[in-house]
Amino acid sequence: MRVSVIGAGSWGSALAQHLALSGNEVVLWARSAALVEQINARHENPAYLSDIVFSERIVATTDLVWALRDTQAVVLATPSAAVRTICQAMATSYPATVPLLLLSKGVENSSGTLLLDVIREELSRGSTVNATTGIVSSAPAVTDCNVNGDRGGLGNDTGSGLGSDIGSSLGSDTESIAAGATVDNPKSVAPLQLAVLSGPNHAEEVAKTMFSATVIASSNSDTARLFQQLLASDNFRVYTSSDTIGVQVCGAAKNVIAIATGVAVGRKFGDNATAMLMTRGLAEISRLVEARGGMSQTCMGLAGMGDLIATCTSVHSRNRSFGLALAKGTSIAEYEQHSHMVVEGALAAKSVTNLAQNLGVEMPICETMRGVIWEGLPLQETIPDLMKRSAKPEFY
Repeated sequence: MRVSVIGAGSWGSALAQHLALSGNEVVLWARSAALVEQINARHENPAYLSDIVFSERIVATTDLVWALRDTQAVVLATPSAAVRTICQAMATSYPATVPLLLLSKGVENSSGTLLLDVIREELSRGSTVNATTGIVSSAPAVTDCNVNGDRGGLGNDTGSGLGSDIGSSLGSDTESIAAGATVDNPKSVAPLQLAVLSGPNHAEEVAKTMFSATVIASSNSDTARLFQQLLASDNFRVYTSSDTIGVQVCGAAKNVIAIATGVAVGRKFGDNATAMLMTRGLAEISRLVEARGGMSQTCMGLAGMGDLIATCTSVHSRNRSFGLALAKGTSIAEYEQHSHMVVEGALAAKSVTNLAQNLGVEMPICETMRGVIWEGLPLQETIPDLMKRSAKPEFY
């Protein structure tokens, strides 16, 4: 199968390698021409996964239109803050009958919209399908969408212009919106086939074919099974789910909790404190999932507890790593400038808590991390204040 992977950061590159090793022909889109040259000539991605020799089945390009041409499946792996931008760039050339799998984890800060709904909104604007051939209209080559898909980050401009207010529309998470729908020709369109992947899947380990498992959620069971069959291997076990809301909310919120656990480790609060933050963090996530319309049991699965454990404890976790740095006084701007990576949990500390406030959900750990990261609250005071909150039942 020909698969297009949009975004050559660590996770996009790792899944491209996984797909190629399974026998697929992979086109990997990156913004940087220099990176594309290195992948094609040397089969390496020195910015990420520097110790991996990539399969010759992977061909990299900066041409977004060419990357989508003749593809049979699309994997979107840009940073969450860049999802709308890249989908706007893809819209007029996107093959609307081709299924898309989202790897990005986050909530759009300016609107509170989950990312599948962002994708659906943008791709349905521009992809017009010929009713007979199923071919979409073409567009000029897009070679430099300013989303840093190749570096997995947005540098110091991360989150700029995203705002903080939640819009009134949170999306429907249905697959009923067709791509390129028009009043004059309602039959010339096809429903978008969207799915989202999440789980304890550190790119460094997946790229090395180490054992891992994940969950793919879609409201269309055929789409979920298609990606399940595409990605499943002897070392990568894939489950399916219909709870796109729960899987997306878990993927965004667990990153905030991982920063908090990194802070706890960095401040030497002890193992009990780390376990407390992870457990109570999972309770916060569960409340938000349920309020947003997802299933609370999703939080006990791979996208919830599984990913939370991996992100809070692994040396590969950039969110936990940022928490360790934050405990020493490093700012988010300093950390991202040094690491050249986006800390998705830092962005989620704003977007997730905005969403929680809009839905009337209490998330004290996430609120605390938002205050410390973005609002200048003193770490030495705010973290202990969590212990002084009024007594409550464990489940509420």
